[in-house]
Amino acid sequence: MRVRVSYRWRESPEDDWNSGSILFKYKFRLRRDPYTLTQPKPKRKPSARKLAEDRENELRREWEHLEQLAHWSVRDYFRAGHDGADIPDEFEVKTDDRDHLNNFSADFWERSRGS
Repeated sequence: MRVRVSYRWRESPEDDWNSGSILFKYKFRLRRDPYTLTQPKPKRKPSARKLAEDRENELRREWEHLEQLAHWSVRDYFRAGHDGADIPDEFEVKTDDRDHLNNFSADFWERSRGS
């Protein structure tokens, strides 16, 4: 998965606008939901169409989540007073121990987790 975030910034109100973009990359792996593993098996096996639809929906939800995280990360970077010229062109998204996205997955800049 890839999400590109474009942005504009300027050093001061008198300066000209600068623009740039960052590409967030994430290797998504379909996974079984632990909740469904504890549920009783359905009487009928889901159709191939239903399984494909479920995978597509999961992929869309994960992409939307990544898109939000990417935008929020760029927003927070600028709110913290950092320079737009220091934003990398690309960033490989970090995941937790279970390969899930979390609130810090798209943070391309170092910030204190405690603040």
